[in-house]
Amino acid sequence: YSMGRMSEETLETLVRRAMRYAEGSVSFAFQGGEPTLSGLKFFRKAVELQKKYNTKGIRVSNAIQTNGLLIDEDVIEFANRECHNVVLSLDGRKEIHDRFRVDYAGNGSWDRIVPKFQQLVKARNGQGYYMRGTFTHANPDFLKDIQVMLDLGFNELSMEPVVAAPDDPSALTEEDKAIVMEQYEKLAMLMLDKDREGKPFTFYHYMIDLKGGYGSFYYHSNLPGAIASASVSTASVDEIIKDMNDKGFYTIARISAFQDRSYGESHVSSGLYLLNKRGLWMDPEGMYWLDPTNSTTTSWITSQVLELRDMGFDEVLLDDFCF
Repeated sequence: YSMGRMSEETLETLVRRAMRYAEGSVSFAFQGGEPTLSGLKFFRKAVELQKKYNTKGIRVSNAIQTNGLLIDEDVIEFANRECHNVVLSLDGRKEIHDRFRVDYAGNGSWDRIVPKFQQLVKARNGQGYYMRGTFTHANPDFLKDIQVMLDLGFNELSMEPVVAAPDDPSALTEEDKAIVMEQYEKLAMLMLDKDREGKPFTFYHYMIDLKGGYGSFYYHSNLPGAIASASVSTASVDEIIKDMNDKGFYTIARISAFQDRSYGESHVSSGLYLLNKRGLWMDPEGMYWLDPTNSTTTSWITSQVLELRDMGFDEVLLDDFCF
C-alpha cells in the first residue's frame, strides 16, 4: 500500500512524459501532504530521471513546499542545489498556526519549525523562497500574521484564504470579508511604508478572478469564443495589472477551466456528454462541463491562458480543472 506516496515507477513515467512534451523549459512542483516524508532518496531519483530524459537540453526547475518538521542540513543542502523555489508553510502567528498544525500528542509545531525556516532562508541568502500563510475565520486580521513574519526576518510572504464549507467553524463569514478587504488596504500602506524605510518586502499572490463557471469573463476579452458565448464585461484590468507588476506584486489570474456553461451550450461538440450520448452532462448545480479530451476544449482554454499571459499576469490558475 502506497500510503499516498508516489512510486518510483510513477515518478519515472511522469518525468519521461513531461520531458517528452516540454518545450524550452519545464517545472516540477512537489507538494503534499508533506513531500519530505518521501525522503531525499525520492527527490534525488527525480533529479536523476530529469537528467536522463532531458534529451532536448531544456531548462528544468524544481520547487517544493514543506511544513518544515523534517528540515535538516541534508534537506537544506539538497534544496539549495536543486530547487529554484522553496515554499514554507507557516499559517501565521503562533496561536493561529498551532490551532491546526499539531502532532499526535496535540502539540503545536510553531516553536519547532520557525528556527528551521530561518536556518533554510539564511542558507539561501534570503532568496528563492516564500512563506505561505493562510487566513480563516480565526484570523481575518491577517496583517498581524504578516507583521509577525516580518519580525522573524522573513520578507517573501503570502497569505491565502482557506476555502471551507459554510458550516465549518473556520469558514470566512460575510462579516469577515469586510475585515479582509480592510487588511489588504492596510497591507498596501505597510508595503509603501517599508519601502520608504528601505526595508521592502514582497507579497505574493494577489489573485484576481477573471472567468467564472458560467463562462462569463470579468474583463474585456478579445477572444472570439468569449464574445460569442459569454456575457463579457467591459472592465479593463490592463492598467491595474501593469501598475501591480511595476510595484513588484506577483499577480495570478484565476479562471474556471472545464466548468464553462456558456461555452458548453454554444459549442455542444466540446461538452461532456452523458454515457448514452443523449445530451450534455450537467452537475448538481446545473453547470455544463467541457470534455478534457476534446481538442477544441484544450485550444479554448489555452487561448485564455495565453491572452492573460500577454496581459502581464505572472501565473494563471486553472480552477474547476478536475471533476
